[in-house]
Amino acid sequence: MKKAQGALEYLMTYGWAILVVVIVGLVLWRSGVFGTSSTGASGFDVLVPAEWKIVTNGGNYSVTNSQIVFRNVAGQTLRNVNITTSDDGGSTYHQAYFGTASTASVGAGQEKTVNASISCTSGASATVQVKVIYTTTSGLQHTDTGTIYADCES
Repeated sequence: MKKAQGALEYLMTYGWAILVVVIVGLVLWRSGVFGTSSTGASGFDVLVPAEWKIVTNGGNYSVTNSQIVFRNVAGQTLRNVNITTSDDGGSTYHQAYFGTASTASVGAGQEKTVNASISCTSGASATVQVKVIYTTTSGLQHTDTGTIYADCES
């Protein structure tokens, strides 16, 4: 009888320990600690991506199906806004403006949409490098860079 009780106590101790490890692992996984999310944006300071849709274009860079909505969080109007994007390969850049080069501006708190040609495969994930060059109301030119992680849509 003593052997059975010792074995049961042994199993219960390890059972509780394993249960605690499983619960902690689930909490960490659900909170995103392991970086399993395939969508998100990082590195942006002034023009922040509010929403995006990366659409497969079959390798045809003349197709501008993808869209990125930028929100101006600078607290001032940004002028001469020039946005370039590169896809996973990083070698092909696509340039876009909020209008024409000389009139491309976005007011404080405003959102503007950019159409972009980004190569991705339907069902896969894309990493899009974004470089934003803009001029503040004081006339200084700045560069803001960031990355968008997205699932490719068809």
